[in-house]
Amino acid sequence: MGVDKDAEEARRYYRIGSDMGFAGCQSHVGGYYRDVVKDKEQAKTYFKLSADQGYIAGCCCLGRIYEEEEDVDSCIKYYKHVADQGYLGALENLGYVYETVLQNLPEAIRYYELCAAQGSSYASEALGLVSMNAPPAGDREQAGCGVL
Repeated sequence: MGVDKDAEEARRYYRIGSDMGFAGCQSHVGGYYRDVVKDKEQAKTYFKLSADQGYIAGCCCLGRIYEEEEDVDSCIKYYKHVADQGYLGALENLGYVYETVLQNLPEAIRYYELCAAQGSSYASEALGLVSMNAPPAGDREQAGCGVL
């Protein structure tokens, strides 16, 4: 039992909520533009609306876009906003950025240790690799960045 998935219908409802200022809906509309339409600028607009309200998924998805664009200051700003609330995905992302982009291993290790203490297998693997001077751990999941 269930309803057939209709992404366009879902997008329409999320857009209504987004126009009303609901952060979760804005984040979903951002995901639609990022993953379905492939319009990164529109996605950024909606993720920013969501992130500016402190919505975790909006902050992480916007941080990821800034990371891909190599805008490290903006990337870190949005990841830290939710990492300061203890959100595991953002802590992992910060560890990765400090390790690979900024090459600041002490700070990367600090974030990875915070993650590992919360049970992150990704961070545990990353700590092992960092301690052996090996390349960074595999792909990170886009926590909280689903389309619909």
